[in-house]
Amino acid sequence: MTVRIGRLRALLAGLLAAVATLATLAVASPAQAAYPSNGWYMIVNDYYDGFNDYTYCLSTNANDIGSNTHAVYLAVCNANTPAQWWYSQRTSSTFTDIVHLVNYQNFGGKVWELSQNGTKAYTAVSSSSNTHVWDLGDASTTSGKRLVQALYGGSPALSASHNSPDIAGTMNVYVTSGATVAQHYWRYEVRGTRPSCSPCGAAR
Repeated sequence: MTVRIGRLRALLAGLLAAVATLATLAVASPAQAAYPSNGWYMIVNDYYDGFNDYTYCLSTNANDIGSNTHAVYLAVCNANTPAQWWYSQRTSSTFTDIVHLVNYQNFGGKVWELSQNGTKAYTAVSSSSNTHVWDLGDASTTSGKRLVQALYGGSPALSASHNSPDIAGTMNVYVTSGATVAQHYWRYEVRGTRPSCSPCGAAR
């Protein structure tokens, strides 16, 4: 009888430990709560991951779309394309969710970064403008996060659409307020090795 009671106590203790572990896991911060560290990434749109059997990444080019700004768009992900790599750089050590997104390709020997004007998204030469600052927002998937223009504290958000593209074979990227649909969520990925190019490689 004493042996059985000892075994029952051991079993009960094991069950209590398991319950405590589950409770700890239940209140622990989910994986998506962690913000990416500074570094080079390709930026995948959640909605267009696997669209028509392709994955689409945020990209830019040297086409001037007015006032020294360049077009941004979604193109099929290709790690060998320098302009599909972005340096995510935190603006401070305190606010780990507020970043600049600097493009790897230094068109014209200048450093370009993601910016917007309330409706359009584009790249512009690196500056201290508040429109160059982005809030990673809340996670919707394991790694997908909204990219929200930090100046306005919640909107506009970076989005994408395959309708009426400005550049054939690509998709529109723009900013908009409204529902937090899948097109508003983006993932940082390292999909290979950054290519060498010239001029390339500058961050802030």
